[in-house]
Amino acid sequence: MRSSPIAIAFASGLAISLPKFASAVPYAASLLQPLSGFSSSYAHNVSSNAQVGYGFETLGADRALLWNGSAESVVDLHPLGFTGSRAEGTFGSAQVGFGVGSAIGGRDHALLWMGTPESVIDLHPSDYGDSRAQGVSGTHQVGWGTKLSNSHALLWSGSAASVVDLHPTGYVHSQAFGVSADSQVGSGRHSAQPDTHALLWKGTADSVVDLNPAGFEYSVAAAVSGNSQVGTGYGNATGGTNVYHALLWNGTAASVIDLNPNGFSTSRAIGVAGNQQVGWGYGIATDGQEHAILWKGSAESAVDLHSYLAELPITIEQSFALGIETNGAIVGFGCDAEFNAYAILWAPIPEPNSCELLLVGLVVALVTRRTCHS
Repeated sequence: MRSSPIAIAFASGLAISLPKFASAVPYAASLLQPLSGFSSSYAHNVSSNAQVGYGFETLGADRALLWNGSAESVVDLHPLGFTGSRAEGTFGSAQVGFGVGSAIGGRDHALLWMGTPESVIDLHPSDYGDSRAQGVSGTHQVGWGTKLSNSHALLWSGSAASVVDLHPTGYVHSQAFGVSADSQVGSGRHSAQPDTHALLWKGTADSVVDLNPAGFEYSVAAAVSGNSQVGTGYGNATGGTNVYHALLWNGTAASVIDLNPNGFSTSRAIGVAGNQQVGWGYGIATDGQEHAILWKGSAESAVDLHSYLAELPITIEQSFALGIETNGAIVGFGCDAEFNAYAILWAPIPEPNSCELLLVGLVVALVTRRTCHS
């Protein structure tokens, strides 16, 4: 018996596509940049089907933005009375960031939204100079504020009055960037240390844990999910000062995993959800261009997300992944040759389930039988 060319092509296509699903989840990339009025945009975080970030208007002002999966869905969160605003984090129906304006003395104020500009809550504590909110999880928000020109890591629970100063005793400065359940992460420098170290808290200043690994001079923790923390560091372990490597921790300095992939001279991890981490890096593997990266707990697991941008209507030269959701959705931005920035969403393409694969196999078999002859 001899199969028809159609059946052979169908079966061959199936055989080629199956390993792709087995080795890595494919992604469909799309631009979130608003269709008009903005010269550039950046997506910083994602939760469920919501993405947050900010864009620069054609005239130059920055405005906090909220999307629901497409450029057309954009909501301008910019509050009345502010001259500039940015959204940095999202969880469920909440968004956090900061804004600046003459009505607040030209200082930065940490802000909390619930999906509209009118819902804004000013989180700024009265005895701080500036403040910024960077992350949100459940009813908690984290960021930092300035006191006597030094930054202090801060934790809120929905209002300015709820603020908890996480700044540890003996530290010159501290900042919080991420929160998950009862854990907060960021960085700080002790007066006895020459460099900044990644820090982990459990709701109080006294609970601080120094995550800086042996062999590192500098480190910072950018995000947390459950028992996992991600960030960046450099030192003798990475080849020297300013040779940054993406890092993954599980609650202690000794637990560190260096995520820097083979072929990359430098990398940074910025977001984490479950067992997946995102960031960016560059090296000979990328011809020296910054590329967005996805990891699953090891350097060897790195996936170059830049390859999924080829089908976009503009040519992206450099890409950066900043946030990831547990469902695999990733956000960040890319730059064209003129360094214009465009907010990007990488949406995972679902893997066909076993029933779908069985159905395809049956179709192939039927086509083969019905078109065969002696």
